[in-house]
Amino acid sequence: MFAHYAPNFDSVFMLEYDHWVSGEPNLNFEVEAQRLQAHVDSLTAGTEITLFAKSAGSLLGLMVMHNKILKPVCGIFWHAT
Repeated sequence: MFAHYAPNFDSVFMLEYDHWVSGEPNLNFEVEAQRLQAHVDSLTAGTEITLFAKSAGSLLGLMVMHNKILKPVCGIFWHAT
């Protein structure tokens, strides 16, 4: 995904969920929202963010937008089956 989209953006970032490493069965939305907040806080002020999210990441994206953690200029959401 990075190889395809990276040329169109100044930088790209993919949040790799903790449960992928820990083996926990489910995504912890609060933990991942905090991790995403930390990344957003590390960006230069005024950085435009485009959010690409699928499946549970779409729910996380909507949650962090609702909580004003992330204010993307564009959001693309899909669910893979």
